[in-house]
Amino acid sequence: MIQPGQKIVVGVSGGPDSSALLHVLMSLRDKLDAELIVAHVEHGMRAQQSVEDAQYVVSMAQRMGLSVYVKHCDVPSYAKEHGLSQEQAGRIIRYDFFRQICKYRGCDRIAVAHNKDDNAETILLHILRGSGLDGLVGIRPVRGDIIRPLLDIPRIDIEAYCAAAGMNSRRDYTNDDPSYMRNRIRLKLIPFLSQNFNPNIVDSLVRMSHILSDDNGFLSTCVEAAFKRSVHINDDIAVLHIPDFKSLHKALQRRLLRYIISKLKGDADSIEYLHIEQLMAYIEQGCVGQKLTLPADIMAERGNDRVYIYLQCAVRIMSEPFCYTILVPGDTYVKNGQAILSSCIIDKSDITDYNSNVSVAYMDADKVHFPIYIRNRRPGDRFMPIGSNGHKKLKEYFIDEKIPRIYRDSIPLIASDHEILWVIGHRLSDTCKVNESTRRVLRLTYKTTGDNE
Repeated sequence: MIQPGQKIVVGVSGGPDSSALLHVLMSLRDKLDAELIVAHVEHGMRAQQSVEDAQYVVSMAQRMGLSVYVKHCDVPSYAKEHGLSQEQAGRIIRYDFFRQICKYRGCDRIAVAHNKDDNAETILLHILRGSGLDGLVGIRPVRGDIIRPLLDIPRIDIEAYCAAAGMNSRRDYTNDDPSYMRNRIRLKLIPFLSQNFNPNIVDSLVRMSHILSDDNGFLSTCVEAAFKRSVHINDDIAVLHIPDFKSLHKALQRRLLRYIISKLKGDADSIEYLHIEQLMAYIEQGCVGQKLTLPADIMAERGNDRVYIYLQCAVRIMSEPFCYTILVPGDTYVKNGQAILSSCIIDKSDITDYNSNVSVAYMDADKVHFPIYIRNRRPGDRFMPIGSNGHKKLKEYFIDEKIPRIYRDSIPLIASDHEILWVIGHRLSDTCKVNESTRRVLRLTYKTTGDNE
């Protein structure tokens, strides 16, 4: 969990668990060769008691000679504003604050004080909510930059440690409030199960979580392999190959969909079993072009043999209108330098191969009406694909080529008025193609800034 020389932010509420965690880490500081920094969030939920908690933590840190940071906030207002429970809101605010300190002080880890009983409570909470395997694994001892050194220690041992060390830690009376489901599990359900079914219920639940953690790890490697085989992410859009997806076991299908969503938005916390089942039914039965809306701004659109999964906000950014006058000759920088269009006019005799490809186009310069522009599509755009018999609406061309709607607004076009000369990455217009009578050639090269030379 901790490597020599690392800086650790220690989340301290002032209760027995976090006070013991700080005391233990302080006693091991020299052996670990670690720097400790204390962080406390005053949630604004228990009036003067909450303020006194903060004072207790500051005093404890100062006695140990440690830096301490305190954040005062109004968790109930934040929860109401964002449609969250107070528990969810408090967790978001705490970890955001801890990571701010990490960034400011150049820290490596965030240590928090979850214990063995917390883990058992979490597992039962997930069982009652109908969780999958991820939930039954419970709290992980290490998750990203978060470490939980006391996770295998029972609460009773932690309280005994505090008493032996003479720590007069704070008590949060909201932990006794039965209106919170977690509190009811701790105060009523676990004692009932212990008295009537299994006196070692906490140990049994945690042992189960350790077994399932190994199973979960194996399945995760299977999902990662399936992801590499059947999914690619392009411009924040995940493209899932349906035949590959259907070849997977349903257990892997569900996990793969959650994995895709977590890749796009960082987590899949707001996606429940019902939403995954909706997405699976949509992949199985949805019509081409049909859209599915899921929570957390997630959208899916079905193609012939592919499903496009994306965040709606990302597509809105991609589809913002843009238009740039092309410098001929010269370089035109597109979308704040995300792409470059290079142009020059050369003699036809200097070209040995003037067939267009996805990033280079050759046009008869005398058939092009200047100025020309690079832009995305507009109503009324018309296009005469090379080799065709006549013009068609650009929208019809996109439909014929089975280009998903989510991509259409972001595809760069070379245009003169409403005449499309080149759909970059797809097709050149017949109106400006190079033929036997061509003398001067306009060469255009489109390159995104991430492309290799």
